[in-house]
Amino acid sequence: MYELNNQKNFLKNISNTFHGRDLFAPVGAWIASGIPPSKMGPRLLTPTQLNMPEATQKNQWIEGEIIYIDHFGNATTNISLELIEKTYSSTDTIEISAGKEKINGLVTGYYQVSLGQPGAILNSWNQLEIFSRENSAEKKLKLKLGQPVTLKTK
Repeated sequence: MYELNNQKNFLKNISNTFHGRDLFAPVGAWIASGIPPSKMGPRLLTPTQLNMPEATQKNQWIEGEIIYIDHFGNATTNISLELIEKTYSSTDTIEISAGKEKINGLVTGYYQVSLGQPGAILNSWNQLEIFSRENSAEKKLKLKLGQPVTLKTK
């Protein structure tokens, strides 16, 4: 495992949101072309292990928590697609609670929720994400890291 800190291997202008394109893709291309990983940065001898809390499931009830809030105010939870599929036959019958807000079902795209309204989606990591269309769910719903999120059948 290596720390990517050799700036000359990245794109010149790294955006705040597209590290896959601006940082990881160029590094992957260099490594694929035969450049050794050691040229990307120093080897990590003792990487930091993150202990992520696990969501729990009992009958038709899932309890998890917010583990990450991005700069748009979208809140990622530790509730996975796998756990949702194991617990519910349909995502249309789920009620998601975060704080005082109740969200009915999951959508497959942000556009499926009215402007400024909260919604829930499975993000690119297949984790439940709470959002507010073209708004900050963090601010609108007063969300915080570690805040409980529950799913139950309507």
